[in-house]
Amino acid sequence: KSKHKVSGINAFDINSDGVKELIIGWSNGRIEVRSDLSGEVLFKDNLEAPVAGILLSDFRLDGREQVIVCSTGGEVRGYVPNVVVNKTDEALAEEEEQTIAALNQAKQELQYELKNYEDNMRHMRTGQMKQGEGQLMMLPTDTAISCQWEVDEENKCVNL
Repeated sequence: KSKHKVSGINAFDINSDGVKELIIGWSNGRIEVRSDLSGEVLFKDNLEAPVAGILLSDFRLDGREQVIVCSTGGEVRGYVPNVVVNKTDEALAEEEEQTIAALNQAKQELQYELKNYEDNMRHMRTGQMKQGEGQLMMLPTDTAISCQWEVDEENKCVNL
């Protein structure tokens, strides 16, 4: 049992599931959103002063109601409901197909990359390439690279 008293109460579908939740304001400034079926706390917040009232209004003038909680100290907070976007079965299927296609493409690229690594490792171990392997993409670790540059004053550039 709480020593604080309920100072405001209202019902609103804050999680957009089609069922209104119970919104409770307390004398200690606590705000709770509870399931109407189980009483489970779904959301909580605290104001600096006791809750004076819980209102439902289109405060943002966007055509949707919001929960407005006011305290005795003048604090005002608004809570916007979660917006649930229901996708059609066709849209879900298309999204799933795109995901599968992207995963298949990534799989093929990884398999190709793995084959190249295996071919390179085989060549490093044996010094031979199989027919059709093409050129190796890996340089031997003992390869030396030398560079030289010169200034071309006539063209005002540096040649490598």
